[in-house]
Amino acid sequence: MQHKYHGSNFTLLVLLGLSAAVIFGSATRESTLTAQRLGGRGRQVDQRQLSLQLLDADVSIRQRAFGTVQRIPVADMSPELRGALTSFLIRTNQDLKNNVKLDIPLVHDPQVIASLQRTVAKFKDPQAIVILADSLGLFTIIRPMVDFGEAAVPALLKVISSPESHYTAVDDALRILRVMIEEPIAHPLSASSKLEIEAAVRKRLTEKQTMFTTIWYAIDLAAVLENEGLRQIIRSLSSDTAVLEARGVTEASLIEKTKKRAIDRLAGVLALPRPASFKE
Repeated sequence: MQHKYHGSNFTLLVLLGLSAAVIFGSATRESTLTAQRLGGRGRQVDQRQLSLQLLDADVSIRQRAFGTVQRIPVADMSPELRGALTSFLIRTNQDLKNNVKLDIPLVHDPQVIASLQRTVAKFKDPQAIVILADSLGLFTIIRPMVDFGEAAVPALLKVISSPESHYTAVDDALRILRVMIEEPIAHPLSASSKLEIEAAVRKRLTEKQTMFTTIWYAIDLAAVLENEGLRQIIRSLSSDTAVLEARGVTEASLIEKTKKRAIDRLAGVLALPRPASFKE
C-alpha cells in the first residue's frame, strides 16, 4: 500500500508556512539573541537565512540548514523559523511518498527525518497535528501525538481508515490511540471519539492486512476499549487459524504468536511498550 497525498492540502500547508515567514519576517533581533546563546563562541546564526535555506529546492541545502537549526533551543526559535521547519516537514512527507510511489531510493537521511519530526512536535502546535499524523511510520512521535489528546483523534483515524496508508503509519496510529485509552485521566476521550475508534479498529481486525503487525496492534487497542463485540473478534483470532489466514497472517509461527497475543490480551496481560516508556 502506498500513501496518497492530496496536492491541494499540500499547497495550502506550504502557503501557511510561507505566510508565517512573511508575517514574522522582522526577526532580526531574535536571531541575534539566538546567536549570542549558541555556546557563547561568537558564531552568529541568522534565523531568517536558515528559514530561507529550509525552503530551498535543493534537499542538501535544506538538510545542512536543519543541522544548524538543531543547535537552537526550541524556545529561542523565531515564528519565521518554526514556520519554515513545518514547511520542511510537509515537503519531506511528500518526498517520501513520491519515493515509495516511484520505488526509488530515499534522498533523505532517516535520522534527519526523525529529528525533524521531533522538532516540529516540540512546538506543541495543534495546527500541526495533521502534518505530524502524515509523517507517522517511524515510531518517533508517539508521545507528542498522545499528548495532543482528543484533538489528534480525527487525524489518527484518517490514517487508520485509509486503505492507502502505509502499514507502518497505521501501526503507529493504533499504538498512539491505545496509549490515549490507557491514560484516561491525562487524555480523556469523548464517547463519540471512542465509538469512532471502535469502528476503525473493528474494520482493521475484520479485513486482510498488508502486515501481521497491524493485526497485533489492532488487538492491543481493541482489548483496552472494553467493547464486547471487539472482544468476540479477539476470541476468534485467538483460536481460529482460518480467520487469521483470512486477515493475512499465513506463516505458522506468526499464527501461533498472534493467537498467543490475543489470548494474553483477553486475559488482561498488558500490551508493550507501556505508556511510561514513550518519551518525547
